[in-house]
Order: sequence, then C-alpha cells, then structure tokens
Amino acid sequence: MVLNVFWIQQVSYFFRLNCILVLTDILNRYRMAYSEFLVDRVRQRLLSKGHIEEKKMMGGLVFMVNGKMCIGVDMDKKAHTDRLMVRVGKLPYEDLLQKDGSRPMDFTGAVMRGFLFVDPEGFDKDADLDFWIGKALEFNKLIIKK
Repeated sequence: MVLNVFWIQQVSYFFRLNCILVLTDILNRYRMAYSEFLVDRVRQRLLSKGHIEEKKMMGGLVFMVNGKMCIGVDMDKKAHTDRLMVRVGKLPYEDLLQKDGSRPMDFTGAVMRGFLFVDPEGFDKDADLDFWIGKALEFNKLIIKK
C-alpha cells in the first residue's frame, strides 16, 4: 500500500509538471514579440505623416511611411526589453550613436549602418520618442522610392 501511494504521488507530480511546461510553451508561442503600448505610442505620432503601413518583419512591427521603411518596434531577446529600430541614414549616424539608449543595429550579427536600435532609456520620455520619430521621418523624406 505504501508503494502504491508513493507511485501515485510521483505520477501526480510529473503530471502537474508536464501541464506547467505545456502551458508555458503555449504562452511563449503566442506572446507578442513587441510591446503594443510602444506600438500605439509610435502609431499615434505617425498618423498625420503620410501613407502609413504596418508590416510584421524582422521579429517585430515596422512602420512604412509612403512605402518606405521608417521605424520599427521589437523586443531585445537578451534583455527582454522593448526597443526601437530607427532608420536614420548614414550621414547623421555617428552623431546619433552618442544619444542615450542608441546603439548600432546588429540584427543579423553585422552592423547595419544607417539603422539604430534605441533602448528604453532613449525613448521612455515622450520628447525622446518624438526626437527619434522625427529623425526617422527626416530620412524617410530623402529616400527615393524604387
């Protein structure tokens, strides 16, 4: 009888553990790869800036302005924090790297000049987010659509 109780306890434990693992896997699969709150903050600022499209790419959500990639939102997988992907072009790139929260965009392992990642300390304040969206829109106007 004692042996049966032991096995029942073990089976019960492994069943509960398996349920927890399955539920965790399901939640991880359907969790957003970016913050909807940050997406809404960016979206509100772009509403009057031209023809806006939203496309899921590069593991996040990218805003196209007048058919050209402008700015995106995704999540830093290592730090588990939101970040902006900002297309600023090559001319102001080095200067903008000095701004709080900005760093080279190395999405593929190689630095993509003209694109920056901006971590939360660089966009948490509304004025900082406005700054980065302004820089992305400035460059967007310079791009000739192919």
